[in-house]
Amino acid sequence: MHAFSLEGKVALITGAGRGIGEGIAPTSVEAGVVVALVARTEATIEATASGLSRIAGTALTTDNLLRINGGTVDECVPTYLISILQSKKLAWPV
Repeated sequence: MHAFSLEGKVALITGAGRGIGEGIAPTSVEAGVVVALVARTEATIEATASGLSRIAGTALTTDNLLRINGGTVDECVPTYLISILQSKKLAWPV
């Protein structure tokens, strides 16, 4: 038994299409985290999601992967992202 587990936790990963965001996504999936990927374009989100599916050895479903196109959001980004997670029952009401 691990002293520290992330199984079933949710990680909101911004900048998921490149850099640090893209880099931490695989480790999060390997640790059993439900990941919510946020990037500016659908193409970068899908590229990252495809890589995560290869790591997981199976296609990730909406149960363990949420894709959010941040490029469509003009203002109140944190509020918008939290509302999406709440609608999927992945975050507590604030």
